[in-house]
Amino acid sequence: MLRAELLSQALLSFPASTKSLEYDNLAQLRRLPSYETLRRQYSGESLDRVKTTFSKLGIAEESMQEVVSAFGSSSEKLYGIVSGAFSGLQASQPGATPGMRRVAIGNRRAQCSSAGVCVIFLEDSLAAFGGADVLAEMLRVREGTSPRLGAKTQLGELLAKADFRAPVIGAAPGSDLAAWIGDGIPKGLLSDANLARLLENISVFEYSVKLGRKAHLNLNLECASTQTAIAVRESLRAVNALQSVAGNFSSGNAPPPFENLTVGSSEKIVNLALDAAIQ
Repeated sequence: MLRAELLSQALLSFPASTKSLEYDNLAQLRRLPSYETLRRQYSGESLDRVKTTFSKLGIAEESMQEVVSAFGSSSEKLYGIVSGAFSGLQASQPGATPGMRRVAIGNRRAQCSSAGVCVIFLEDSLAAFGGADVLAEMLRVREGTSPRLGAKTQLGELLAKADFRAPVIGAAPGSDLAAWIGDGIPKGLLSDANLARLLENISVFEYSVKLGRKAHLNLNLECASTQTAIAVRESLRAVNALQSVAGNFSSGNAPPPFENLTVGSSEKIVNLALDAAIQ
């Protein structure tokens, strides 16, 4: 399954209350020499629980090729869909998965772990995962009886601007952007209060990440208006210029948190491209 297809499946399956999502091409990422570092840096506890649940179904992490994970209104409830080189028919056989509970969700049978992560196989090599409540909602979405995220939503339309060659693609509310760039901007250049005011102007953002010796990030920030986008663009350009000047006079050996930053805008969208070190 191609990444654009899996993202399309996500838009057709995820409830309208979805606040953020991320696509990861696990098969491509595993080929990177920095994969283990990336896994430690970005693989959260929730995703680890999902991988553990699939392992109890006899599905190794290496068999999971692509995943789209998402959060709704509660940031603790991770859900998503995964495709790969596995057989849901085989994993669903009675007695094949000791330690997993079989639970009726809608008109489907799910298998749930003691941690509350459930799995439903939508196709033989396509599975949905999450809590029982969100999986029930996803089934209603796929049946057309509950509103879906969809390609015409703000999140879906911004995802259409993504670089589909990238192994990591996602979209999230503007408030989440602080976790992406906040730590990379020295407080002497932009205080926490000024950063918060800047992010208030960004409703949602999309990101694409290509990985090599460094992470090459491309971000599209959607602002409230064209005028707001211009103001955000100029603020980011000013921060970049100040950081460059500060770097020229720095006597330390620490590398800058990001390099090669370019900023542009078109109507309500501000585009950033930058390189960042892989920690």
